[in-house]
Amino acid sequence: MYDQMEPNVAEVHRLFVTEQGRGSGVGRALLEEMFIQMRLDGYTAVRFSSARFLTHARQLYESLNFVEIPAPQGAPSYVYFMERNL
Repeated sequence: MYDQMEPNVAEVHRLFVTEQGRGSGVGRALLEEMFIQMRLDGYTAVRFSSARFLTHARQLYESLNFVEIPAPQGAPSYVYFMERNL
């Protein structure tokens, strides 16, 4: 699920894959389909936040060319933020 964060920038709210489904390509497929729809909706970039302890998720995001960006002021230290161009 995603929404507009600011003009031309979408935000992925949450993406969950069950423990049994991890490593099967389900998360990648869901994100790639969202990227297609985001482009159709006119977005040029996408951002999200995630918890640092979800290391398997970070590996997926990095493999899809997301890069870490500065956290907004007041964000908890266990959360990181990433962005990529569409």
